[in-house]
Amino acid sequence: MSEPETTKGRTAKEIFFEAIEKATPQERAAYLDGACGKDPALRRQVEDLLAKHFQQDSFMKQPAAEASKTVVVPISEGPGTVIGRYKLLEKLGEGGFGAVYVAEQKEPVKRRVALKIIKLGMDTKQVIARFEAERQALALMDHPNIAKVFDAGATETGRPYFVMELVRGVPITTYCDENKLSTVERLQLFMVVCQAIQHAHQKGIIHRDIKPSNILVTLHDGVAVPKVIDFGIAKATHGELTDKTIYTQFQQFIGTPAYISPEQAEMSGLDMDTRSDIYSLGVVLYELLIGRTPFDGRELVMSGLDEMRRIIREQEPLRPSTRLGGYTAEELTATAKRRGAEPPKLLHSVRGDLDWIVMKCLEKDRARRYETASGVSADLKRFLNNEPVVARPPSAVYQFQKFVRRHERAVAAAGAVAVAVMLALGFTAFALLRERAALVRERQAQFRQAAAEKAKKGETVRADAVAQFMKHLLAGTAPELLRQGHQRPIRELLKAADELASTGLSNAPAAELQLRDLMAVLYMTDLTGHLDSPAAYKQMKRITELLPSVPPDQLGITLLLADVPEDKRPAPRDEYRIRAAMLSLWVGETNRGVADLQALRDEFRRRTPPADRSLALCLMGEGSFYLWKGDPAAAETKFTEALRLMPADTAPFYFYVTRIGLAMALADRGAADRAERVAREGLLPTDRITPDLADVHVGLLSTLTDALCRQKLFAQAETLLRDQKDKLSARKDCSPGALHAIERQIGEVFARSGNAREALPILMSVATNSMGLMYDCTAAATIAIGSGDLENYRRLCVIALTRFTAGAEGINALNIANILLALPQNEVVIQVAGELLDRVGQAADFPKDTEVGSRHWLEFRKGHLVEAAALWAKRSELATPDPSWATRRKGSDSFKAALIAFRSALPLAHLGRSDEARLAYAEGMKELGPAPSPEKPRDLGGVGGGYARWYLAEAHRREVEQVFKAKGIAIPEPGAPSK
Repeated sequence: MSEPETTKGRTAKEIFFEAIEKATPQERAAYLDGACGKDPALRRQVEDLLAKHFQQDSFMKQPAAEASKTVVVPISEGPGTVIGRYKLLEKLGEGGFGAVYVAEQKEPVKRRVALKIIKLGMDTKQVIARFEAERQALALMDHPNIAKVFDAGATETGRPYFVMELVRGVPITTYCDENKLSTVERLQLFMVVCQAIQHAHQKGIIHRDIKPSNILVTLHDGVAVPKVIDFGIAKATHGELTDKTIYTQFQQFIGTPAYISPEQAEMSGLDMDTRSDIYSLGVVLYELLIGRTPFDGRELVMSGLDEMRRIIREQEPLRPSTRLGGYTAEELTATAKRRGAEPPKLLHSVRGDLDWIVMKCLEKDRARRYETASGVSADLKRFLNNEPVVARPPSAVYQFQKFVRRHERAVAAAGAVAVAVMLALGFTAFALLRERAALVRERQAQFRQAAAEKAKKGETVRADAVAQFMKHLLAGTAPELLRQGHQRPIRELLKAADELASTGLSNAPAAELQLRDLMAVLYMTDLTGHLDSPAAYKQMKRITELLPSVPPDQLGITLLLADVPEDKRPAPRDEYRIRAAMLSLWVGETNRGVADLQALRDEFRRRTPPADRSLALCLMGEGSFYLWKGDPAAAETKFTEALRLMPADTAPFYFYVTRIGLAMALADRGAADRAERVAREGLLPTDRITPDLADVHVGLLSTLTDALCRQKLFAQAETLLRDQKDKLSARKDCSPGALHAIERQIGEVFARSGNAREALPILMSVATNSMGLMYDCTAAATIAIGSGDLENYRRLCVIALTRFTAGAEGINALNIANILLALPQNEVVIQVAGELLDRVGQAADFPKDTEVGSRHWLEFRKGHLVEAAALWAKRSELATPDPSWATRRKGSDSFKAALIAFRSALPLAHLGRSDEARLAYAEGMKELGPAPSPEKPRDLGGVGGGYARWYLAEAHRREVEQVFKAKGIAIPEPGAPSK
């Protein structure tokens, strides 16, 4: 055919191509009126092309092959084959029953198209029926994001084919990963796909095989355009698509296992509807967000047909954020990198609303899913607009959070003080704290409103109301944050409370005293030591100044011994004075503290009758100080005298605390058998353990367990703990926290005996529990890395990064940094570890020498070998106790020298200083000692530098030996003299 003439620079062929895109003949005629204008010849040429393209009968009724006289019917198709007016150029791919080719159309226009034809050997009635259904499905739809159908026909052998728009694109997941699309960009692209599926559903078509390879992304003028393809197993929701029955054989899957809905997997005859596609969309969204499907496709196929169906129908998938949190550090970093985000930020963006949206799509009961694909798109739009999503139960707190996000400036202007406080709390970025933050904002708003109303009447805000508000805020929020190891936000809150007490409560001494009492307790509360004893001492000094001006009836119940009945405890005024004197010892003012305590003891003895409870409390405080100072003999004397002085009606709380201290002192001075006896005698029957006594009961159990382990009676310790756990769990009022702590102790018994295989599953369960502490995470991580379990080690690193790094400081920051650096890491993790080490000194009550060269170790992980090797020359300096640290319990430096030695050997070996490296290794082996075994049991020590350091040193030892072997450095024989 000769080339058509041009009019105004446009050819008949160009107009033809645009005309065939119009949906109806009326639209095409209207378009030609404008495009051809007053050129009748051009109009006739275009209409001739259109007539040939749109034959009188539908292509679904008359095979297109009849339009050409040059039909080649090959035995098998391949590049070069001519079918009708199409020449096959290359194969694009194959599905379950069809092969797709790039083909060149010869007439009425020349263009490249995609041609799909039944595969040889697959031309059964059922397959042909499905194939014709796909042709009809595509013919019914007209949407820019669904591949258009141009033509269809059948070969002379009856094998049908159809011709559709050639989409040069890649699967949507591949496109997003290769272009490092952010989560927001992925959602925007996915919303377009939802609209395309919605169009299909409106036409009565279910796709039934939605997956990334059937959603191709191509570029139009630089803009990403997704195209949904392959309706090969589509099903009509209204009527028959073809006069042939689409029959699914028993036990035959329709769809791709990883993406099909439970009702598709069930194969029970349950009628499919559009909500099956909603499920598949949810799987694609899951994969776009975190890079994996809810259930691994390969594992499903390998599990067998029955198990595959059971998993899809019955097993609940993990939430995307939960699944993401279980990635190894490398997997999480790689996944975040493909989304242009940092790991913590990615996890934060997925957690919450996106979790709810995805899981609503993946509901097993289709009645609980979104009704339409546009419903999914609408909820995603709400998420992007910071509006409440339908998928999440609309609680008042949640609605309020969304309002704040949409109107940040207005809220900030209306409540600057509230925002400042809540920023400190929100730093930890997990759901529990956000709920608390909303409650605090509400209470502050109520307080400000009440204050404003009183100000209008010329009144001042009552000081006791201010104190009550701050006490509620601190008591409700601080303990949970401290339990999770988040000292930094608590320090900010306590600083604000101190300023308020100094400026707003000067005329209300009773209210100020009660607030400062709470602050002092919090400053001295931390699982691994003291948060800040100098700050606590400052509060107690102010309390002693306030005591003379506060009437006895306004002193109330002091908070340190709040669990002790008021009639069984010292007078509040005595307790405050004792605590102030005790804190003098903890902050290093030893002479003053000893003198104050001696004066108090003399006063208590002179009273009539003698104030034995106050005297006993005084001795308990002194004993605790001597214990942690490293003088267990003096501690034993003080605790023994305290126990003797306690009246018969003394509350069990005092007996527990005193026996804990006495048993610890005996164990530290080598009398573990006596420590065991003292602890056993103090244990009450479990039926007498009230909720108020649960914590100290668990504390005495821990002390008893320690005494047994020091005697290498590990089996007895395990039996004791399991028996106690069973008895306590049978009680209805048993504290979950107490059971959790006992489970931790069981794991630690195995850990300190060297049995990592038994210890790790228990401590992993403790660490990953919602009640798990920062200490649980780092302890389990050291055992995992020390025993070579890299998978669990990386999992725990992710937990530490996402849950605990934000608010950690002091020893908590040091412990997290140590586990993060136990293996070579990427730049992001190394940077986080460096920031954590910078926070070590922010806790005033922290022994700096226990860093065991962690900063030099950080330099090694950064590749700064010379700086790292300098640790070897400083080993003697680090072995000297920090003089600024007032107290240190005996044995807390176990295996410290081994860590320093191995951390020195590595950079020395890399620098080629082989002799020094071998010397460091030999010294490390000497300090580390032999590994425990059933034949030669050994106690690796408890909390505070014991078994955790041993396992960490073991990991370093293995790394040293690997480097030695790689560099040809001879590993010193065990027991060989060092040079």
